[in-house]
Amino acid sequence: MSRLENILESNNVIKRSTLKTIKEYLDIQQRFFEKVESVFQQLRTIESVANIFLNDELRTLLNEFKPMEKVHLTICGYNSVGKTTFANEFLKCGNFLLTGIDAISALIIKFSYATANEACVIKYVAQPEIGKMSDEFARWASQMIEIRVPSRVLQLGIDIYDSPGFLGEDPPILAENLLKLISSVRPSLIYLFDNPTVSDDSRKYDILTILKDNEDGDIEDEDQLLNNEREKRYNLLINVTEISSTFLNGQHVLFDQCNCFDIFSSQGSTDRMEDKMKQHAFDNIVRFAAEQDLHSTKQVICIVLDLIDDFLKFYSYY
Repeated sequence: MSRLENILESNNVIKRSTLKTIKEYLDIQQRFFEKVESVFQQLRTIESVANIFLNDELRTLLNEFKPMEKVHLTICGYNSVGKTTFANEFLKCGNFLLTGIDAISALIIKFSYATANEACVIKYVAQPEIGKMSDEFARWASQMIEIRVPSRVLQLGIDIYDSPGFLGEDPPILAENLLKLISSVRPSLIYLFDNPTVSDDSRKYDILTILKDNEDGDIEDEDQLLNNEREKRYNLLINVTEISSTFLNGQHVLFDQCNCFDIFSSQGSTDRMEDKMKQHAFDNIVRFAAEQDLHSTKQVICIVLDLIDDFLKFYSYY
């Protein structure tokens, strides 16, 4: 955890520094143009060959750049795939979330950090006894529950959202809520697939099943056994055309080149291997989210560096 905590804190330092630099750059540029106002018209004549002028799109992008301090994760997947169970395991605060209950699962649930003394549930209203396609249901479903718990994962600076399961007959408001959430906090998505989604083998792939498949003892190392299982499940997944075209943009990415896939099982086993499997998945998720956390910041950094280079070239030439 300490390494991941350092990465996330470093990310925030970079984001704060970038925001400060952008403000300074915009201020310096504005003061420069004010000082050369007398020759501004002359500068305008060379605007087409000197990239020192911000167009409206770039100016808006830089002015509105406000990186988020926290990392956001959203758990997605079909109904009954195990999203709430996964959330219970990920948060490591006990099985405090009930599973298989529509009144809870129909709303987006936000998990944020609080100390044990300050843990609480914010803004929960029971589901009304009405049809799911009604306007009243849409108003109810537009709400979000926030649960604050003393989770070590959340303490790293992470907010997690548990979204409703996908069903063919879902009310439109549920998809609209998820799209609004993605638009507002730009989370990394944790999409859960159940085994039958990608395989004719309907067995639940818990640790006992993996060990049974290896009962001849071909592989003795536990880490290697789990990694082989990851590769096996990954190849099953990308061989599904609909998934491959969406998940990997139609590109063929080898297992050892993919940083956004893992396996997870929660069958109540106390086996050491199951703990290893879970922790590997959790660490992989946080690592991936930490990398994506700087994506927009890196884009803005590249834009500003290009603008500074163009200005220095212009200044040295003229």
